[in-house]
Amino acid sequence: DFPLWDFIEVRDWMFPVLHWEIGSANLVLSSGVLDFVDDKVEVLSEEEKTARNNFVIADIASDSAKVANQDFLGHGAITLAFFRIELKNMNKLLKRSNISEEERIALINDKERLETEIKQLTDERKRLHGLSGIAKVQFSEARNALVDVRSK
Repeated sequence: DFPLWDFIEVRDWMFPVLHWEIGSANLVLSSGVLDFVDDKVEVLSEEEKTARNNFVIADIASDSAKVANQDFLGHGAITLAFFRIELKNMNKLLKRSNISEEERIALINDKERLETEIKQLTDERKRLHGLSGIAKVQFSEARNALVDVRSK
């Protein structure tokens, strides 16, 4: 309803016809025309269709694994670093002799909770890294299989 920047006045504006036409054509092509061409016009063996489908699936899985890994690096890794700093500070506080027994018990409980959260984040990082590695291998294998089928 409102412009993003109301301090910029839009006087002369032109509809982007070329962009609209390209977008419309892409929509039509992606809505089934390319599948029709694959099935009816382009002659592919079942083996090549299977190899190409496996390649597409592996590519999507690889991209998803990369995104998940990058999301963790953006958020989880920062949280993990802060938790580790907080754990170091708790250990320093626990070494002091001038804290009460109640404070010591509270710090020990907080430390255990923090160690559990650090372990969960570390395990998640390892899991995502492992999935990313598996996805890379599967993508490479699917690409090689497709190249082999096409070379026959």
